[in-house]
Amino acid sequence: MTAVLERLWPSGGRKRNPTDLFGQADRLRREGRYTEAATLVTSGLALDPNSITGHLLAAYLHAAQRTIEPAKREFRWVLSRDPVHPPALLGLAADA
Repeated sequence: MTAVLERLWPSGGRKRNPTDLFGQADRLRREGRYTEAATLVTSGLALDPNSITGHLLAAYLHAAQRTIEPAKREFRWVLSRDPVHPPALLGLAADA
């Protein structure tokens, strides 16, 4: 059964890796496909709620949609875990 699933569905029905979800979300974000990217970020954060990458992507998506307060909260979340995280510092400064 697993071999059949693997041929039909390469993940074999296993949960997706948050890193893969965030990578795909970042590609979609760069293409301007924010809604699809947000769905993947939400799924990735459900699997790994402490992911700095996931929260940074969430911040970028909020900033792209001009929802500034949620973007600031996400940038601050990242900075609470890594106080010198360059992209989070730049993102927070840009939204200030």
